[in-house]
Amino acid sequence: MVLSDLWLNIITSLEIFKGFILTIIFLILIIFLNAFGLWISTRIFKLKNKRYWTTLLISLIIAVAMYVLNFISSLLLGTPGIYFPSLVFLIYLLTSIFLGMYLVKKKYNIKYDKAFGVVALSLVINILLLLIFGLIFSVLILALML
Repeated sequence: MVLSDLWLNIITSLEIFKGFILTIIFLILIIFLNAFGLWISTRIFKLKNKRYWTTLLISLIIAVAMYVLNFISSLLLGTPGIYFPSLVFLIYLLTSIFLGMYLVKKKYNIKYDKAFGVVALSLVINILLLLIFGLIFSVLILALML
């Protein structure tokens, strides 16, 4: 009886670990996909600095800011996504847009209106990329779980 409980705990721990690893992989890929969408947007707007690493840095800064914002909102409100999902989504969206505009303006030395255009186009590209990637990732997770 004790041995079966031990195996159940080991299997449960492995499933949690597998979920954690998949989440980390997914988050890293999301940062790279967001950087790719921003890079495409900067190329469409014909900005001077066309390096992918600049957009990767901007995406990484925005991702860290979103995690800090999520941590602070969790401390202040508990789990805000449960009670106010639309408000939390709006706050995260506006924060990422304004932070993205500021970073794009500073890194590329452009005006705020052009920075807004770059970020808005990047948001549309990222939504399309994430829909495609999310579909592929969902199929992979289902395949791993079966």
